[in-house]
Amino acid sequence: MSIVVAEATIRERIAAAIAEGEFPPGTQLVESMLAQRFGVSRSPVRGALRALEGDGLVVHYPHRGDFVAELRPSDIGEIFYLREALEIAAVRLAYMRIPDDELRSVEDTLDSLSEDESPREDFLAADDAVHDLIARNSGNRRLRDALQQLSAQIQVTRRTSMSREGRPASNLAEHREIVTALRLADLPLIEARVRVHLKAGMESTIEACRGMLYDRDRPGRGPAGAVAAGSGKRGR
Repeated sequence: MSIVVAEATIRERIAAAIAEGEFPPGTQLVESMLAQRFGVSRSPVRGALRALEGDGLVVHYPHRGDFVAELRPSDIGEIFYLREALEIAAVRLAYMRIPDDELRSVEDTLDSLSEDESPREDFLAADDAVHDLIARNSGNRRLRDALQQLSAQIQVTRRTSMSREGRPASNLAEHREIVTALRLADLPLIEARVRVHLKAGMESTIEACRGMLYDRDRPGRGPAGAVAAGSGKRGR
């Protein structure tokens, strides 16, 4: 395996571990432990961490090392501000170009969800499907990449947000309204429904972020420690 391929693979695996909460915000990412975990030398791990720093998922502190980025409510506000601008741009490029079979596939995905029985992962996947449908059909690769990078930065809090009471149902309703507007090819209506959805998502994500910060700062909670080789758990 070339070092470039190794870096890309490790980058994806670390990003997935961050998104799934295995490496929580504030966790220190130690090159030697990650190299042992993935069975590679430290060089591709170092490259992967620098790439993740560029993605906004990792923060590097001189003389301290690399840590999973911690978001504040203000950070989430900034991310959603940019995301709204980019999503609206994507809508304007895509709304007349979305193939009927792709739109029908997303409709079927949304219809398959049960507010009471479907797992959180299915709601997250459906969320991704709606937004990627728009971004992919914008025909602008850099726009799609920028949206994916912004989404990656809020994955942990997004997952927590989807666990909040009532959020899966409201999220599903918002996406159905967006897809209905796409079916009508009504640009003002699509834009309005995307804005409503992103505002609700921002508010829910900020509340989830505040809850995570509260849990972290409770008495008896120590600072994040190094990634434990093989488990990804923080030390105390």
